This record gives sequence, C-alpha cells and structure tokens, in this order.
Amino acid sequence: MKECPRCKAMNYEKSNYCYKCGAKLEKVKSNNNPSHSKLKPFINWRVLIYIVVCIYFFLYAYFFYRYELDHHKYKENSVDEYINDKENESEENITNLSLLEDSFYYNSNEDRSYIGGKIKNNVTDNAGYISVTYSLYDVNGNIIGICNASTGSLGGGETWIFKALCNTTTNEIDHYKLTEFLG
Repeated sequence: MKECPRCKAMNYEKSNYCYKCGAKLEKVKSNNNPSHSKLKPFINWRVLIYIVVCIYFFLYAYFFYRYELDHHKYKENSVDEYINDKENESEENITNLSLLEDSFYYNSNEDRSYIGGKIKNNVTDNAGYISVTYSLYDVNGNIIGICNASTGSLGGGETWIFKALCNTTTNEIDHYKLTEFLG
C-alpha cells in the first residue's frame, strides 16, 4: 500500500493518485517484493544438464558391459564347452521340476488337440519361465506337429496344470514325445 504524502491516506500500490485528496502519489521502491527481484536458481541449468548426461552415459556403459559379458561369455571357449554348460544348466533346472503326468486329448467342440499335464516345483524357491514342447508323430514316425505351453513362474512347492495347444488337428496322430522341457 502507498501512503499519500498530503493527507496520509492509504492507497493501493497501483494507484497513481490519492483516492481521498487527489494528490499525485510517488512510486515506492520496494526491496521485499519478490516479483521485482530475480531469485537465483538453486542449481545452475548447465550443472544439472551435465549431471543428467553423466548419469545417462554411466547407465549406458554399465548395461552395455553387462550385455557383452552375458552374450560373449563363450567367445574364446569352444562350442562343445558352451553346449556342455547349457546341458548342465538344463539338467539342474529340470531336477527342480517334475513332470507328474501328461495325456493327449482332442476337443471336438473346438476342433483342437491338446496335451495336458502337471508339473511340480520340487524346491522352495520360485521357478522362473517354464516351457514344455511336445512333438506329434504319425504311424511312420514322421513329425506332423507340435504342442506347446509356457508359464511365467511357479512358486516353491506349487504344481502347474498345463494345457499345451497343438498346431495340428489331424487324425493321423499316432503318438507324442516330450521334446523340450525348460525351467
């Protein structure tokens, strides 16, 4: 508020003349008005941009390095060592899981073939991605289709009741065989 120098009446800041006596009001300079003073930013924008760019490159380098370690682990090793390691990993994982039962059936209402069954997690830890794949054979032993099912995880001690959808509905199916069991 501005005070009139002649009549001492209080006027609004934006007023140029006193509302009571009409005298011209002087402009008052105020140091405590934040709209007239520039506040210094807490962090300089250049410093902030520099920090963000550094964090980006650090994360990029870290994940790129991890990717290279994972995907080029066997670069200097022979192919046989790589295959042996993968087979050992699969054997360890499968011993934690048991295929309890499986059976082939045909649903005439849907005109679809399935292989259904149960897989049990034998340990207390959660099992990650689990997949089963069956090959379908005709009388002559030729593969005429596959059935596949997968799940994201299976808790410790839990049983997964799966239903593997087959990609063929032909009547020529003679037998089936489990060809892949990942867990």
